[in-house]
Amino acid sequence: MPEPDPRVVSGTPTPLAILQVHNRYRQAGGEDTVVAAERRLLTEAGHRVSTFEAENPSAPLPTVGNLLLSPWNPASAAALRRHLEAGLPDVAHVHNTWYSLSSSVIPTLHRAGVPTVMTVHNYRLACLSGQLYRDGDICTDCVGRYPLAGVRHACYRGSYGASLAVAAASSLGRARSYWQPHIDRFVVMTGFARDLLVRIGIDPDKVWVKPHFAADPGPRTSPPSSSDTVLFVGRLGSEKGLMPFLDAWRQASPGLKLRIIGDGDLRPAIEADLPPGVEIAGWIPSDRVHAEMLAARALVFPSVWYETFGMVLVEAMAAGLPVLASGIAGVAETVGDGLPHPAPGDHRSWVAGIEALVAADVDAVGAGNRRAYLDRYSTERGIADLEKLYTTVISESSGH
Repeated sequence: MPEPDPRVVSGTPTPLAILQVHNRYRQAGGEDTVVAAERRLLTEAGHRVSTFEAENPSAPLPTVGNLLLSPWNPASAAALRRHLEAGLPDVAHVHNTWYSLSSSVIPTLHRAGVPTVMTVHNYRLACLSGQLYRDGDICTDCVGRYPLAGVRHACYRGSYGASLAVAAASSLGRARSYWQPHIDRFVVMTGFARDLLVRIGIDPDKVWVKPHFAADPGPRTSPPSSSDTVLFVGRLGSEKGLMPFLDAWRQASPGLKLRIIGDGDLRPAIEADLPPGVEIAGWIPSDRVHAEMLAARALVFPSVWYETFGMVLVEAMAAGLPVLASGIAGVAETVGDGLPHPAPGDHRSWVAGIEALVAADVDAVGAGNRRAYLDRYSTERGIADLEKLYTTVISESSGH
C-alpha cells in the first residue's frame, strides 16, 4: 500500500511550495490583479509562493524579436530550467505566457516533473485577439480551426504581422501538443469558458471551473432601497454595451440616477448625448468604487461580448448590490437569477429589464447576492478552491 502524500493530511493541505508563472502586461490589467491577489491569499494562508515572471518589451526591436519567438522562446525555457535548479515546487500555476515567456515554459515544467495548472484568463487559445469580438460583434470564426480569418482581419492589435505571429504560436501549440499533455488542469472561471475549451479539443476531465474571488468590503450600513443611484462600472468601449443601454434607459425613464464610473474611447460620444439624470465620473480609485457600491441601489452590466468573468459583478454582489446584467456567456451564470437577464444589445429587452429593476424588491435581491458572494466568491472560498486544485493535481501526479 503506497505511503500517503505528506502534503495532503485529511483533505487539508499543509504548506505548499507554489510557483506562479506569469507574463505581465505592460499596462497592468485584470489578469495581473488576479495573480497578485492569489499570491497574497496563498501567502497569508501559510503557503510559500515564488514567481517566475517576464514582461513584454516596449522598444520596437525587442518587441519584434520576442514576437518572432512567441511560438517557442528558448531563452525563457533555459531561464526557467535555471530557476527550477534551486528547488522544485510542489505545483506550478501558469497564468499568462504571451508573448515573451512563450509556450516553451509549459513542457519545461512537465519535463521537470512539476504538476502544472493553468488559468485560461482569456480566449486566446481560440481567438487571436483573445476576445471573440470583432467590428462591434461576437466573432467565432477561428474557434476550433486554424486562425486564418484572424490573420486576414489583423485581429491582434490591427497588425497583420503581429496577428501572423499569434497564429503561429497558437497553431504550433496545437500541432506539437505543447498544451494539453503537459498541463494537469486548465482553470476557467465559468461553465461557458469550459464548454469553449472542450469545443477546441481540450479534454473535459482536465478543465476545472474555479471563479475568481473578491475581498469582502463589509456589510452595508443602509439598504439598496434607500438610494436612488444606479451604477455602471467599466471601460467605455463598444463591447460593454453602454450606448444601446442608455437608449433603453432614456425610454424607460426609471426616475433614478445613473452614475457611470469608467473611461474609454466612447466617452466623447456618450457625453454628447447623456440622458437626464446620468453623469460620468470617469475612473476613480477602487476603494471609492467599493464605497459607492455599498451605498448604491443597483449595478447595471449591459455587456455585449463574451466576458471571461467580470470582477465587477462579484464586487457588486459582495456589497449586497442587485445586478441587472446581460444574458450572455458566463455573466448570468455568475450573477444568478435575482433580476432578469436582458438580451445583449436588445433595446426592448433592456427597457423591460430596467422596468423590472424599478419594480423589484431590491433589498431582497441585494441580500441574496450577498449570500451568493459569501458562498461562491469570498476569499475563504477562494483559498479553499485553490488548495483543492493544487492538492488534487499533486496527488494525481504522485500516483495516489
